[in-house]
Amino acid sequence: MDDYSLIAYEFGAEMARQQIRYAEVTFSPHTNVALTGLPFDEIMAGLNEGRARAQAELGVEFRWVLDIVRSDPTRATMWLAGRPAPWTVAWSALGWAARSRAIRQSRLPMLTP
Repeated sequence: MDDYSLIAYEFGAEMARQQIRYAEVTFSPHTNVALTGLPFDEIMAGLNEGRARAQAELGVEFRWVLDIVRSDPTRATMWLAGRPAPWTVAWSALGWAARSRAIRQSRLPMLTP
């Protein structure tokens, strides 16, 4: 979790250095969960901790655009679409700006914020 917090904070620091005040950042949760073995909620907690710290200390704001991996769209889309309530209820609270185009174009039920 600390690594993800640091990544998000350093991203915010680079935004501040370039005088960027807002960004929507693409993030592929399926890939990170698959490669690290960490639970999604733990990864997002780390990212959001770093995002909140960057906003408080540096005055930058960014939100997540969840994406899926093009090389494995079926499995990744099914994984994302099947997430429980925290995925579908609190989009704004989790810092989600949008859902991936691949999810919108799939034949799976839409996740409603």
